Amino acid sequence: RGHVSVNRWHIGDAIPFQTSFEGAIEKYYPNAKPTLYAAISYWYQAPGGEDPYKPVPISERVGYAKPPEPNIVRGVIEAETMIVLVKTAGNARPQPMTHYGPGWSSDAQLWWTRAKPGDRLTLEVPVEKAGTYRLVVNMTKAIDYGVVQLSLV
Repeated sequence: RGHVSVNRWHIGDAIPFQTSFEGAIEKYYPNAKPTLYAAISYWYQAPGGEDPYKPVPISERVGYAKPPEPNIVRGVIEAETMIVLVKTAGNARPQPMTHYGPGWSSDAQLWWTRAKPGDRLTLEVPVEKAGTYRLVVNMTKAIDYGVVQLSLV
């Protein structure tokens, strides 16, 4: 959160484009960063030149940039969509991971915070019928994350 003033002087820059140019200032998705921006636009034209650009309707200036599609892995159960059956402490909720780069299926993870050693989080693993299943778990690792012990009951 905050206020950002961004200004760039392009006279000395050779911006290589032939037919079009899109300039974006810190373009993040899903555009959820509540930051205010102040920007200045410069138009460079030789003396006596004419503006070759006609006004563009607003309908053609907005909505053309689409957020990237999430990385969805088919046939998996996403922990962030599972039902929490037991939580002895802390908060368990989905955390968007789009700002951390590719690698998270559905661009999210289950984030369990404010838990201490010995606390438990029990999730319901949905299955269609009783039987033998292979369980593979992929977890996010970080220096400030905890030590995890998994069990299937």
